[in-house]
Amino acid sequence: MKRSLLDRFRGLFLGIAVGEVYLGQTQGPEPDRQTINDLAHSRHQGEHQRDSLGELRGQEICSRMAQALIESQFTLPLEEALPKLGLPRQGPSLLAAVLPMALFFHDDLARLDQQIHQLLHPAADLELEASGLVIGRTIAMICQEQVTPKTWITYLLEQVDIPHSSIIAGLEQVQVFLQSKATLMEVLHNLSASSANRLMPLSSDLSLAFYCWLSTADAFNLSMKRSGQPPQSQLRTRLTTALSGVYNGVSGIPLAWQAELISGTGSSSHGWQGADALLAAWSGCSHLESAKQISPRLLRSAIAAPGLLRPRPK
Repeated sequence: MKRSLLDRFRGLFLGIAVGEVYLGQTQGPEPDRQTINDLAHSRHQGEHQRDSLGELRGQEICSRMAQALIESQFTLPLEEALPKLGLPRQGPSLLAAVLPMALFFHDDLARLDQQIHQLLHPAADLELEASGLVIGRTIAMICQEQVTPKTWITYLLEQVDIPHSSIIAGLEQVQVFLQSKATLMEVLHNLSASSANRLMPLSSDLSLAFYCWLSTADAFNLSMKRSGQPPQSQLRTRLTTALSGVYNGVSGIPLAWQAELISGTGSSSHGWQGADALLAAWSGCSHLESAKQISPRLLRSAIAAPGLLRPRPK
């Protein structure tokens, strides 16, 4: 189903927020209203920006990268902007920074790949860089309305230069499992890092996230629940909720969860501020006003299709 860019941008940001709440659960497989309310309120007060290991949460990393894009639109080389963001220098948590980049550069795949390379290459981890390229291309093509769940893995394997064999092997297995309609337990058994296939941990989490999303692509709540099955992985759930959020849009995320996130922050636009401002910056707005002024303008705006508006010839 085709959705507006505003719906997709908001869906990714809200999907990440709901995923963080889900990960904050200590009991039960599904977030309840009170826990969503409590966690949303504490996050609004500046808490819970770091996980139990003291590392920045995916939502905070995503927000910082989005703000950098909004303020500068990367007129300077990315490596000059990164030190100011306070992002981790390596590790899978850096993949959260790819998410807003994929939204912002969704209509320029070559530049998107370049930005992802600049972001992840200094970590000297080809598996991490390959994961970023796969995630970035997927989100960008969703925004271009070019993703069909049944054939998406085939597209990735044929059209994207994935520089790591473990990522390729994991995606190939996902394609087989999707075609054979394997059960979730079968997939978890075969794709976990401890299985006989011996996928590397990051490749395992990425592959399982794609399976959880693609196997129930039109149902955000089911994809999220499936991603939380043991052996649990925070990265798997974060990637799943981001992919499912942008694919289904904000309208595909249960209204009860949206309402509690909003009421927990005391702001009607808290969950969407970053998304609205990022879309406004992408569409050419400068000197952005407050989020309360941005949203109504976006809802009334007509934004050109990717590639339609081009710079004047020099």
